[in-house]
Amino acid sequence: MRSLLLQVSSISALLVLLSQLWRYASLERALVVTLVAGGAVYAVLLVGRTVTRYLVAASEDAPPPTPEPATPPPDPTSSTNATS
Repeated sequence: MRSLLLQVSSISALLVLLSQLWRYASLERALVVTLVAGGAVYAVLLVGRTVTRYLVAASEDAPPPTPEPATPPPDPTSSTNATS
């Protein structure tokens, strides 16, 4: 899975590099922006994958919800609110 994340971040970094060079940016600036963008994409994908795996594992470990016991409706003939 990490190889897929690496490939996606590499492709996005390549697109950023081409975009920077297309706008006639200096090579140094283009390389720095490319490295930062590729690293950021990789980090976001890795954190998203980790959070997703955690949530799936937590939902599998959780016990099934138990239904709450139903409370009977109030008796309209009771005189709990009656005044003497």
